Amino acid sequence: MTKLSLFWGVATLFFIQSIHSQTIGTFISVQPTAQTEKFVLPSTHRFQVLAQTGDALTGGGMLNENPDFTCYVPIANSSTQGYISLNHETAPGGVTIFDVNYNATTKLWQTTSKQACTMVGFGGTAGDCSGGLTPWGTVLSGEEGILTTDFDLDGYNDVGWLVETDPVNRQCFRKIWAAGCMQHENAAVASNGQYLYEGTDNSTYGFLFKYVFTTTNDPTAGTLYVLKLTGTTGTWEVVANTTKAERNNAQATAAALGATNINRIEDVEIGPDGKIYVTSTALEKVYRFNDNGLSISNFETYMDAIDYPINYGSGTVNEPYAGFSQGNDNLAFDGDGNLWILQDGGRNHIWVVSPTHTPGGTNGVRLFATTPAGSEPTGITFTPDYKFMFLSIQHPYGSNAATQTDAANNSVVFNKGTTLIIARNENLGSTPLPLQSISLKAKTIDHSTVQLDWQIEATNMTGLVLEKSKDGQVFEPIFKTETANNKTPQYPTQFFDENPNRFGSTYYRLKVTTLEGDAYSRIVSAQLEKQGFTVFPNPFKDVLNIELSDKTDATKMTIKIFNSLGQLVYAENSTPMNRYALPLDFLQNGIYSLQIESKGQTLHQVVIKTRD
Repeated sequence: MTKLSLFWGVATLFFIQSIHSQTIGTFISVQPTAQTEKFVLPSTHRFQVLAQTGDALTGGGMLNENPDFTCYVPIANSSTQGYISLNHETAPGGVTIFDVNYNATTKLWQTTSKQACTMVGFGGTAGDCSGGLTPWGTVLSGEEGILTTDFDLDGYNDVGWLVETDPVNRQCFRKIWAAGCMQHENAAVASNGQYLYEGTDNSTYGFLFKYVFTTTNDPTAGTLYVLKLTGTTGTWEVVANTTKAERNNAQATAAALGATNINRIEDVEIGPDGKIYVTSTALEKVYRFNDNGLSISNFETYMDAIDYPINYGSGTVNEPYAGFSQGNDNLAFDGDGNLWILQDGGRNHIWVVSPTHTPGGTNGVRLFATTPAGSEPTGITFTPDYKFMFLSIQHPYGSNAATQTDAANNSVVFNKGTTLIIARNENLGSTPLPLQSISLKAKTIDHSTVQLDWQIEATNMTGLVLEKSKDGQVFEPIFKTETANNKTPQYPTQFFDENPNRFGSTYYRLKVTTLEGDAYSRIVSAQLEKQGFTVFPNPFKDVLNIELSDKTDATKMTIKIFNSLGQLVYAENSTPMNRYALPLDFLQNGIYSLQIESKGQTLHQVVIKTRD
């Protein structure tokens, strides 16, 4: 994290490398449209094709169709070496394991092996849809349908279970009988290896279950619960799951207990805030709540079936989140706490929801991608460092013919199931970026104006835009110019903003257009401070420093920090010193308000907590 603090009188400049500027969740929304034949990403990101349906497998055979859950399994927590466990939503189904690694020289991913899993201990699997990574290094995938036949005569329904896969040995080696038979989608396993959440993709039995293991990291035995809601609270009711008959009939037992039908649960995830997020695809909503052990509280609608304003850089449109009673499907959180939502139905978009999004509101919602005609995006996961995202494009139209070039300079047509790696441009592929460098600086002058200065090294420039924001996320242009003569010296290098935010930071960035595409500078911010203190680093990770710019004669100082809901999360009374170091590692990532009370006045500063 880069911080530069300069003083002009009592004004303080914070030169911030935005917390978003180096993460996969930093982007400007694409313009919302209906599906085209192409996969449309922000200009800041690229994709690399890992595999397509029909590719040859190591040792013979071809890659199965309908790729779904696309799970990156790290080796020793590596973000550059691991496995991809790829589900196939077919009948019969199956799982394919890829051995993958990242080449730091070419900045491309390589596949050294791809093999179909063998079935060990049971007859087979079908409809392998979504799933989840376990803390002990295996992958759970959900059979989305139920078959009450018993062809292998083991006493269990043939289909309707969580299937556990060992990627190292390329084996689907057991079904988790005690977790119950249902139309599974995913399984969200707690990081402590003691329990998981699972839901039923069914309009009648759309129940949410919690399965608590008897032994840590061992899902073969445990207690099964189902959620029963009463308004915004609820209880976990025990579902009998000891005998084979009980396990086969988990849904019917749950219904008899009065379980709440959430209506087609296609994903449930444990958020970085500790809350449980669950989708209702039929109702086109994402809910969330607090799990208190045997009860839950604060059940609320996080994303609703409404239109959300999408700012795509040159305009804003209201885009429907819902469509045809099919909506949010797979979920995943990135390292900044953004919630990624893959849409099944409607326009089949990829949405991203900021952790600052307000339940019931329309803020903090962006559109990351529009998908190829006929397809839905499926199965999203990330590397541990969150630089790379893995997902698949399922069942695009076979008639699609438009070509695209991926990060490996391969020509791609999205006319069959395709598995992708996605990252920011600087992390994927060796193709030069349009710009060598953009340097943007800001400072306050006369306590009322912000002076912006920049330098650019680029070729084939066709225009530049200076943009401004109050929150560092939604930007509007305040100055732009363009020319047919592609020479940098003809462009201005300075601008004076005479109308900055008077009550907080103002954020700025440059957008530079070249013949090869667009690029953005790092985000900088300036604030018309009237108080004699500064904070750094901002954003901060664990410790926030407060430095007084002058020696105060006050005998008492009160420091308070409030979260985005206005709740007090930190308070300290102290004798004034030149510098304070506040240990704030317990705070969740997000935006906070710092308040200092001293000498009869109250001073404010916006600060940002991040893990990076």
